[in-house]
Amino acid sequence: MLRKVEKHLDRLMDWLGNIAAAMLLILVLIIAWNVIARYVFSSSSLGLEELSWHLYAATFLLGIPFALKSGSHVRVDLFYENFKPRTQALIDLIGSVLFLIPTCLV
Repeated sequence: MLRKVEKHLDRLMDWLGNIAAAMLLILVLIIAWNVIARYVFSSSSLGLEELSWHLYAATFLLGIPFALKSGSHVRVDLFYENFKPRTQALIDLIGSVLFLIPTCLV
């Protein structure tokens, strides 16, 4: 039963990662267009500026699960790599809980 749930969650995180990647591409295109419009045509869109901030936030929030799943999230490896796998798992758990507390309060 838990393996089935884990499989579905893995697929969901992969799907969210793909959506975040597509949104990041759209974000880059919007920012590039806004910069070109500002410097070439002396006109930029405030709406596109706002949209870029919203896309950045959504990309960040949708990309977090994929980064945590794939182990590509930034961490300080000075001591972490020298710990046993069990200690690494405990550090990951504590870090995730400490990260979730302020997120849940907001």
